[in-house]
Amino acid sequence: MSETPSAAKYSLRDVRENRPLLLALGVALVGLCLLIVFIVLLLRGGERGLGSAGEPTPFPSPAAGGVGDVIIAGVSGSGTVSLTVNAPTAMQVGTQSFSVRSEPVGDDGTWDPDISEGNTAAWVYGTLINYILGIPDDQDNRELLEVLAPGDEIVVTLRDGRELRFAVTNRETIASNRSDVFAQNMPALTLVLLEEQGDERLVVQANYVVDTATVSNGGANGGGLVELGEPAQLGNLSITVGEAAALFDRPEAPPGFIFYLIDFEMQNVGTEAVDLARLRFVLHDDLGNQYASSVQAARYGVNPPPAGVILPGETRLASVGYQIPAGLASPVLSWTVTREGGTGQIQVMIPFAQAGDGGVQGADVALQTASVSVDGSSLQLVGQIGNNGTQPLVVNEANVSLRSDGTVHLMLSTNPAFPWVIPPGESLPFSVSFQRPAEAQAVFNLLNQPFELTGLR
Repeated sequence: MSETPSAAKYSLRDVRENRPLLLALGVALVGLCLLIVFIVLLLRGGERGLGSAGEPTPFPSPAAGGVGDVIIAGVSGSGTVSLTVNAPTAMQVGTQSFSVRSEPVGDDGTWDPDISEGNTAAWVYGTLINYILGIPDDQDNRELLEVLAPGDEIVVTLRDGRELRFAVTNRETIASNRSDVFAQNMPALTLVLLEEQGDERLVVQANYVVDTATVSNGGANGGGLVELGEPAQLGNLSITVGEAAALFDRPEAPPGFIFYLIDFEMQNVGTEAVDLARLRFVLHDDLGNQYASSVQAARYGVNPPPAGVILPGETRLASVGYQIPAGLASPVLSWTVTREGGTGQIQVMIPFAQAGDGGVQGADVALQTASVSVDGSSLQLVGQIGNNGTQPLVVNEANVSLRSDGTVHLMLSTNPAFPWVIPPGESLPFSVSFQRPAEAQAVFNLLNQPFELTGLR
């Protein structure tokens, strides 16, 4: 019996001495459990959804365990940690107020909320980009939706008390199996009249109204940076660039320049008119140069320049024009829209002259010889550029490069010196010397026309 206390004492001391190791093992086990739970949730989410392959999935899969606030739960040194959904709790449509409750999408991918009270709305649990809500199909609710007009406001109150405002853009009756209106691709609200029978349903769509007093960046993706065809939002104005084009053959362009046009769509999704005279449209190349809009170039746009006032709910097409160097070789152009006196900005990235796209229009580039110097340190290229256009062709150092395996090689000398100016209908012989690549292959690029070189080593 005398050894029992001794054994107990030894066991406790051993635990104290190995406490750091046990703590590390405990943390590792907790992390492994969380990782397994996360993988299971991903796999379950990937097995569900509506629509066939290639179609937008209108609703996310329900969270594990059905409707609830907790998305992830774990254990830390301070106890249980949870992340919660800031779900909507109320909605105001005109003079009508609705309480909102969460209704998940079923395991079979269908959403069938069970609500009968006229002043209760159902929210598709987890739709936090394009909020999907439904209200019962009764006479009062149908009349409420049928009188909504573009620009009318719908207010959604979240659990934390924050209010989100949406401006109505359109109201339509659609087929019951149509799912594109539920896509989660931009901040919006879709309000559905939950009809029990029939092949059609009444749907109201509204765009999110940005709080211009607090927003510092526009854009549907929250950062103001979008590409062609993607909508971006500056205050209450939604802007989508549809097309951009370079005009190489306009004799009205100043010598050494071409006209560049951008066509876009504007939509006022707010409740107040927007003065387009306060907007500034600036074009940037990847060299850091900025180009202000040109009235002369804008005359060749397919749409009128942005001018006047755009009313709530109004959609308008417009074009802006610029004068840019004829020999500009910028893989991407950046178009920014700002508002005078405001802090928001839209930035649209537009592909311009990519390698292999045929180069600059009117430029005929021929590479005649490529030779390594006697001492083996440099590579000399000799060729000729022809100008088949109607405007002078200007070539700068930025239009000429030699690359291999991701390395841009140093340009040592050129003859003639930059800029090279080739009048219409004429040609210019040239030679350029680069640091010799360490690899056996390299690509010489002139005015976005690439030439592959081999046998350099």
